[in-house]
Amino acid sequence: MANTAEVGLIKVTATERRGPELRVTLLCGRRARRDYARLSELASGLAARFTVAQDEVPAAVERLAAEQRALRSELADLESAWVASTANALWASATLTGELRVVAHVLAPPVDRAKLVAQALRSRAGVVVFLGIRGERPQLVFTRADDVALDAGTLLRAAVTAVGGKGGGRPDWAQGGAPDDAALEAAVALAVNDVVGALRERWPRKAGKACVRYRRGFTWRPTNARELRRDRLG
Repeated sequence: MANTAEVGLIKVTATERRGPELRVTLLCGRRARRDYARLSELASGLAARFTVAQDEVPAAVERLAAEQRALRSELADLESAWVASTANALWASATLTGELRVVAHVLAPPVDRAKLVAQALRSRAGVVVFLGIRGERPQLVFTRADDVALDAGTLLRAAVTAVGGKGGGRPDWAQGGAPDDAALEAAVALAVNDVVGALRERWPRKAGKACVRYRRGFTWRPTNARELRRDRLG
């Protein structure tokens, strides 16, 4: 190379400060021309996709991004409405005895949405929640309100162990998995039966009046909610 003019086109692609030094990454000559050609082709493709001129592409992209943000916000609102509606329906279908409700139900996926339903339910006083979520990897979520003396972790571990699954958690929130949907429903039923069994041990006459219902889910009611709150079960 006789002089720097023979380098041709120079394109700086990146700069990076490292202490007192500045690191510069660049392309030159044919490599720089190929890179400009690539970017030109990309800009032309975007302009054709949005049916605008090349200099209008940034505005078109921003409009698309704004529409996406609006759709995400609308979707979040719809999901919140669904969660509230589902929680209200499960709450209403549960049998009330005194101040205690026990909700047991199997829901469709996704798991994260079912967890939101469980959270919405456990925020209400006097509720115990046993939820199963169908899917490729069936999941269980057991929880209860802070004013209910039940150990959700103990109940879940007993239920999933009996059906060949795994899981555990805290007294107020527990999660686990079941091998399949049939085992999932069985685990929910076992959790309900464990609570009814605990009642029978403490109050055999009153526990005989407990109600267990299955309608693609379970609803159970004890007959002495005040005593259940005072004694810790599980």
